Amino acid sequence: AISGRVVDSHGEPAESANVQVMRLPRSGSGRPTLRGGATTNDLGEFRVSRLDPGNYLLLVQPRRDVQEDGPAIQSVPTFYPGVAMREQALLISVGRGASVTGLELALVDGTMSRVTGTLVESSGRAVMSGFVNVRGIVDGLAEGFTSATAPVKSDGTFELRLAPGRY
Repeated sequence: AISGRVVDSHGEPAESANVQVMRLPRSGSGRPTLRGGATTNDLGEFRVSRLDPGNYLLLVQPRRDVQEDGPAIQSVPTFYPGVAMREQALLISVGRGASVTGLELALVDGTMSRVTGTLVESSGRAVMSGFVNVRGIVDGLAEGFTSATAPVKSDGTFELRLAPGRY
């Protein structure tokens, strides 16, 4: 198991953040695979259990309260020990039957970008409902580790608020 606590950049508990644990291949290189997850409680605490022995990356996605006029700077997806880039993340080694406890992670703030557009059918007519979904790219492959969704308005327009990264 891996357990710990997540706080925002001001040291306040990050409630309802999505914690994802990804196992690296035994070779140490290659694409990580999602092995478990949890949601932080009101104290920012989490616990991900039933993990096989191995090396893991831990990624926390803060709760998104989507607001069109929301702040430009918000908490962004953050890797342990509190970095925005996977290349800077520390691996967490879990032994057989062991627990890694007491991890502390402070979310990183970043400038959110607005991506707007109009969704149209092949005939050129605006799509009047639905959703636009984007997923982050990890190691050149689209993965569900980071994602964003926006509703399509009746005129076909949509607006996404995205943290720094590739989508």
